[in-house]
Amino acid sequence: MSYQIDADYTQVFMFPSSLEDFVGPDDPVRFIRTFVDSLDIKALGFKVRETSDGRPGYAPSLLLKVWLFGSYDRIHGSRRLERQCKRDIALMWLTGMNYPDHNTLWRFFHDNKAAIKELFKQSVDVALKNDLVGMVYHAIDGTKIGANASRFKGVNKEEMQVLLRRLDEYVEAMARVVEENSNEEPDDRLPALLQDAKTLQKKVQENVSALMEKKNGSLSLTDIDSRKMRTNRGNIEFSYNAQTAVDQKNGIIVGSEVSQAETDHHLLTAMLDEVKETAGGNAETSVADAGYFSGEELAKVDDLPCGTDVYVNIPVEHNRSADKTSDDRYHTNNFTYDKARDVFVCPHGWPLERERVKGDYVEYTCTHFIECPYKAACTKSRKRKQIRVHREHEAIRRHKQKIANESARALLRQRGALIERVFGWIKEQYGLRRLTSCGLENAKAMWYLACTIYNLRKIWSCTSGIVKVT
Repeated sequence: MSYQIDADYTQVFMFPSSLEDFVGPDDPVRFIRTFVDSLDIKALGFKVRETSDGRPGYAPSLLLKVWLFGSYDRIHGSRRLERQCKRDIALMWLTGMNYPDHNTLWRFFHDNKAAIKELFKQSVDVALKNDLVGMVYHAIDGTKIGANASRFKGVNKEEMQVLLRRLDEYVEAMARVVEENSNEEPDDRLPALLQDAKTLQKKVQENVSALMEKKNGSLSLTDIDSRKMRTNRGNIEFSYNAQTAVDQKNGIIVGSEVSQAETDHHLLTAMLDEVKETAGGNAETSVADAGYFSGEELAKVDDLPCGTDVYVNIPVEHNRSADKTSDDRYHTNNFTYDKARDVFVCPHGWPLERERVKGDYVEYTCTHFIECPYKAACTKSRKRKQIRVHREHEAIRRHKQKIANESARALLRQRGALIERVFGWIKEQYGLRRLTSCGLENAKAMWYLACTIYNLRKIWSCTSGIVKVT
């Protein structure tokens, strides 16, 4: 006769079970606890409550453990964390059966956003101590993270000016009310409401000033720090540009940042500096995709003391225009640049002198065009021969020659497989496709937390639970 196992709700235990029996020795919650216990919470910048008034507050280390393991186990949001602290055995063990409410959890994250970056650096430090970072090959790339803002709640340049005027009028009206209702005794402190209004006014003015310089500037009324960007799916939405550098040895993230820049063109050297600050140095080779191709950045890379060999892919449209007539004798690529005289020399030895600078480009004009017997073959123009090159054309030319060989192309091909899986995990598995809070500081904190969790999962899986944290 077969029996079925079913719950006996009348059964009473003489001795209550210990939570230690339900948390195995190889459970990652033990790693999270050890990791946080090894940190100097105060030195990292986490706020520690030091007062004897009122009910005792929760230790910041305990709240950090809840946030880290909750995120590690894909439990997002302070309300879900509060609920799981009473249901999840691992969280009950981690908190010692203390149950912080969602307001406490939210305030902790809100008050310690800046410290999350230092926490990310600690995850990199643990990876370095466990020999999980090779510092041989780093892949650099960026991805767009949607802002907590509607694409339909934006204002154009004309509407920005109206918004600024209304905000100025509001602040002035509030100041008059405060002055009329002020006490007889002088008070140098600014009322909280007026102070918040002035802070908002300053923030809006800074963002509007930055956007007014752009051709199609648009300001989100929901999240004024966000910018309209073309996302990885091809849509144009209010977003942030999340930057990452990944080490090849075990896929550890060694550099991370969040930018308001719509493209990656001018972020290459900033990311190299970020990696140096986080990991203590740069890899022997650093590789970036065509989005980072910029003459200014390539020129800066040549002057960097970091000692890394940088390879940046060439944009398709740049290659297409260069290859279109590169076999032509009078193509720009066949003109020689004389740096001492700042002139280009044509294949027949005639100089082309600098005429003017237009944006990022410099125009050079032939000084002997009238008497040149080859002008009909050189150009279709009857007035002059002119070439237009980037201001950093020498750096671009050197880099194009550098990545022309097959070994360089092989290095560039490795980049996508290494870093795209990181973005895939953060967006699909971790679930960070769109931010849940407004503002650049919140965006940075959420991205640093996601990168920290990714590193901790990598460390745990690569070390089989035997981790050095000190």
